Amino acid sequence: MATERSGHAENASTFALDIIQTSFNVIAVSHIWGLRALPAATRQLFVNNPEQHGPNILSAELDISGETLAELKQSPWNQELIWRLARHAWREFEQLNAFHESELEEVDWMELITAKIN
Repeated sequence: MATERSGHAENASTFALDIIQTSFNVIAVSHIWGLRALPAATRQLFVNNPEQHGPNILSAELDISGETLAELKQSPWNQELIWRLARHAWREFEQLNAFHESELEEVDWMELITAKIN
């Protein structure tokens, strides 16, 4: 059973990388930091109406307006993007692998996506 779990975690990790790379349209996660920064106008629209102007997982952008790594991690835009990517990963992983709900709960998608982006 231990090998099944480690395989499950490895598959989830690989799947999370694929979700991130697809969302940002990069071949390596490290390339995300070289992409265009989130425009200030988009950030302001998000602040005013997060539901309508939130991150798009099909063309993801990071808010890199913070001065420190802590500020980048705590950016409401980045947190929302990570949440949306995690939710998307969970749904897609569930559909592709047909796992039971209890097995899916073992993967902390928020933590996994956050770790891959950072």
